[in-house]
Parts: sequence; structure tokens; C-alpha cells
Amino acid sequence: MPAGVGGGLRHQRGTSPYDVATLQFTPPAQGDYYFLTSAIVGGHELNGTAYNGYYDLTADGTSVAYEQKGFKDNTDRLSFAAVKRSSLTVSAHVYRLRVWSGASANPDAGMGAARIIALSQAPPQPVPGITGSLGKSEDGWSGAVPVYAALDNLAYIDYPYARAKVTTPTSRIFYAPMSWNGSNNRFEGPSTREAITE
Repeated sequence: MPAGVGGGLRHQRGTSPYDVATLQFTPPAQGDYYFLTSAIVGGHELNGTAYNGYYDLTADGTSVAYEQKGFKDNTDRLSFAAVKRSSLTVSAHVYRLRVWSGASANPDAGMGAARIIALSQAPPQPVPGITGSLGKSEDGWSGAVPVYAALDNLAYIDYPYARAKVTTPTSRIFYAPMSWNGSNNRFEGPSTREAITE
């Protein structure tokens, strides 16, 4: 998936938001996407709320993650990180990491090593297995009872053999070999007494 990257610590000497890293992309499919962001931030050397640095992540122009940080001096470095999940359509989207200062006099706020990474949510993986079924329901041993085994998310080349386990009314267990029927895309076998071997 795409990533937006910003360079070294960039200082914003004003009170208006400044873009440090930008990610522009069009998702290949509609769905949920995760945006992972991180950055190193710095700020004004004077203490107090009026001198704080402001940092945010925007999605298509709307702020979706925000922090305000104060610094002991202008050598302090802190981290900014956010994880955001968004349901997106197949159209162009823009994500930005921004910085600005709250100080009206000598404003100074910085952001560097900024990253925005977009990850798609993996679709659920199909579960392989076998679905067994009977061609008819029959008590006792008069006539054949067709048995079937369909492969679910498995290929015949990877699973070329199958047997049907049969338990008789007297609790005896037999195994009937089954043959692959490519036309029906399943294993098939009759469970008559003659077709079953111990």
C-alpha cells in the first residue's frame, strides 16, 4: 500500500497549518483502510499554552487526529502517532500530517521524520474442507446408498483420494473407496456391502 513521507524537522514559523507529509492515493477497491502515522515533533522554547505546538492528521481536508504539545525548550523532541480506520470508496483521497504554532509572537513548531502509511484490511480467507452428503437415506443394507464428498476451497490435484467411512447397524466400521467425478466436481462412491472392504 502507499506511503507519504516527510523529511527532517521542518519548522513552521506561523500559526497556519503547514503540510509536512502528504499521501495521495486511490484505493483499488471499496472497503476499510488503516492509516498509520508517526512523526517527531518540536516546539517553542517558552513554556505555556500560548506557545504550544499543534499537530494533526487530516483526511480529505478534515482533521481526524490531533494533539497539542508543550515543550521545556526548543531542543525537546516528542512523538506524534495516530492510527485511523476509514471506510473509503474507489476515488482519490488525500491524507496530510500538519504542524503549526500557537504563539502569536515568534511562533515556532516543528515536525520531522513524518510517515503516513495506508494498509488495506485483508479479506477473510476461505476455509478449506470437505462437505459430505448422501444420495438417499436408507436404513439397513437393501440397495446402494450413494455417498458424495465435495472439496471446499481445495483442488483435486492436492487432495486426490477419498474414502467413505460407514458404520453398520451392528457397529462395524467399513471404508469405501470413492472415485473423482470431474463432471460433478466431487468424489462419489456407493456404500453397498459389495463395494466396501474392511
